Amino acid sequence: MNKSEFIKTLSKKLSISESDALIINNIFEKYFFLSSKNKEKIINELMEAFKITLEEASNIYDIAKNIINKELKYKIFHPFKNQN
Repeated sequence: MNKSEFIKTLSKKLSISESDALIINNIFEKYFFLSSKNKEKIINELMEAFKITLEEASNIYDIAKNIINKELKYKIFHPFKNQN
């Protein structure tokens, strides 16, 4: 999955515009998202960028991370297979 596919998937899962999904992607790119240390930073930045509650930001974080984790898991188990 490339960046534009991630943005489209995120947009569909969250029912938001692709421009908002791009903002979320940019926030995730700022931090090493696999580290639990950065979860709070990402959530705080999401809250600030979208003027949303902690619960809403946590939901966005979880959905985005699940999309990324699913893709990483697929690549590990099928390293030479194209998903398309």
